[in-house]
Amino acid sequence: SSNIWEICYLDDYSVTAKLPKTRVKCIPGHDPSCQFCRLEGELDDCKIVSKVERVYSRFAVATNPDKKFRFTQDFDILGTSVKSLPGIVATPLEKRRQVFRIAASFLVSKCVAKSEIQALVGNFINPFMHCRPCMSVFSSVYVELGRMKEGMRPWKSVVFDEIMMAILMLPVAVTSIRAPISSRISASDATVSK
Repeated sequence: SSNIWEICYLDDYSVTAKLPKTRVKCIPGHDPSCQFCRLEGELDDCKIVSKVERVYSRFAVATNPDKKFRFTQDFDILGTSVKSLPGIVATPLEKRRQVFRIAASFLVSKCVAKSEIQALVGNFINPFMHCRPCMSVFSSVYVELGRMKEGMRPWKSVVFDEIMMAILMLPVAVTSIRAPISSRISASDATVSK
């Protein structure tokens, strides 16, 4: 199996590689005495990056300098922030802060519309997809949304509480890609009848 993954999504392109720790700090061409720099033309990830850069140049593909990164351990792509050494993957912190501020600003109001709650809960999906157990905080929200009529309504305490809990979970909505994976599978069935 390969330790190199290429990602192309609309206008984002990335080459990601699993590298030995001895090579992590090597940026091609940084030191002539570096064993990896001497092999630069032979390393698969460097070949791929060079080929893509030549194609981009040949076809004059427009790039966004603010989004460009090369040979780095920490990066943001596809709505995900990756911190390689600690192994932390999450929605970028600034995005989680924005969700926090939006949700907190809604909670200070006395009344809320159904469409506002739907939009608010939708803002938590991206951060919580990086730590799926966080999604379980929403239960009564969906029940109440099913019952709500259009127009402004006072907050239901269970909805208010669940959104408050979701806000408090934003800082821990991360995944450790270095965590061990269990080979044991367990399942349960919540069906009331047999």
